[in-house]
Amino acid sequence: MQSTYISAVRYVCGERRDIRELPETAVTDLTHLVDDIGYFCQSDQDVWSMAADAAGCTLATAAGRPDLVVYVTENDPEPVRTLPRILDRLGLQEAAHLVVSGQECGNLPLALQVAQDALSAGRSGAVLLVLADAALGRSRVMANGLSVFSDAAAACLVTHEPVPDTPAFALDAIHTRTCVRLDTHAADEGVMSTVMLAADTVTELCDSTGTEPDCFTHVVLPNYRPAARTFLTGAMRLPPARLLPGPTNPMGHAFSSDVLITLQERMVTGHIKAGDRVLAAVAGPYSWSCLSLACR
Repeated sequence: MQSTYISAVRYVCGERRDIRELPETAVTDLTHLVDDIGYFCQSDQDVWSMAADAAGCTLATAAGRPDLVVYVTENDPEPVRTLPRILDRLGLQEAAHLVVSGQECGNLPLALQVAQDALSAGRSGAVLLVLADAALGRSRVMANGLSVFSDAAAACLVTHEPVPDTPAFALDAIHTRTCVRLDTHAADEGVMSTVMLAADTVTELCDSTGTEPDCFTHVVLPNYRPAARTFLTGAMRLPPARLLPGPTNPMGHAFSSDVLITLQERMVTGHIKAGDRVLAAVAGPYSWSCLSLACR
């Protein structure tokens, strides 16, 4: 099978705000989030408009035009109506398009699988992947105080050849484990289920690719509090020293865009270099997904 590359990652986010401005501080002690995260991003833009801005930045870095656009969102209230507006703003009125959702903050692996399948089947030559979400009136404080939600969008091109003159990641493998647990009420049972999914997903990914966990230079997780990221890295049976933090301060947790934003930021800062292998992991409500990536 031909290689799949993720290139031209770009993102936009809202204005930086102090966590102490959140209304929850009046009734809940958020000291741990103030200390660990510090800030979140809030935007006055519609979700689709943020998506179009991020996608425009991606297209500005690459020659050629995508023939498939995959819009990934959980919080856009009318994605079927807004996706055509994104296409119109980008000048992609003739591009095939679809919406991916259903995994809350864990939609990236599913969207990449859709893009990879379209390329492998010959139905597309280049896929524009656009992820965008915003809090839209919901509480910005995540369950269990993991992080705070930020309004942001990220975009990239998914192709069989890397985009020239821009950093790229080869997508070597995607692996997901799912365990729906509607009858789980106790928080500790949910945590244990997540730990088991995380461990099993890494094991099966390595088995399917003939690699070992030690081959990964870095581990990238969503922008949770440092203690949570360290715990989840251990759950995957990987050394915490390989955890490469994302920009929690001033970003917070940018829904499904988190991993792409971290990859782009850490390439810019030089923490990820050509030849590095990255294990990126995200969680859905009842799933755990891992991506095996190689920086080119």
